[in-house]
Amino acid sequence: MTDPGPVFGSVPASSEFVPVLRGLVASVGARADLPFEHIDELRMAVDEACALLLRLAPGDILWLRLLPANGSLTAEVGSSGAAAAWPPADVEGSWPWKVIAGLADEARFDVNDRGPSIVIVKRVPSLR
Repeated sequence: MTDPGPVFGSVPASSEFVPVLRGLVASVGARADLPFEHIDELRMAVDEACALLLRLAPGDILWLRLLPANGSLTAEVGSSGAAAAWPPADVEGSWPWKVIAGLADEARFDVNDRGPSIVIVKRVPSLR
C-alpha cells in the first residue's frame, strides 16, 4: 500500500457538497491501492456519515480527515456544529448508522475541538 499521508478536506455543510468529500475518499483510496470495492464501500459510509451529521449536528462546515496506514484507510467525518449530546441516544438504531456499521470494519462516534465526528475504518484483507 502506498501511503499518501494524512489528507484533510472541508466543504460547506450542505448535501450538495457531499460528493466532493466522496471524491476525496475515492482519490486517496486509489492512491493507497485499496481495491475498488473497499473504496466504494468507504465512499458510501462517508455519504451516510455526512447525512447523519447534517441532520443531527448541523454546522457551517463538514470536514473529512483521511489516514491511510498499514493496510487500512481511516475516514473521520465531522461537523463544525454542536450536538446537545453526541452521539444521540437512539442513533445506533438508525438506518444510516446500520449502513455505516455494515460497510465499515470499525465505526465509532467521536468528538474533538472541531466538533462531533464519525470515525470509519476500512481494512484491506491480506492477500494469500
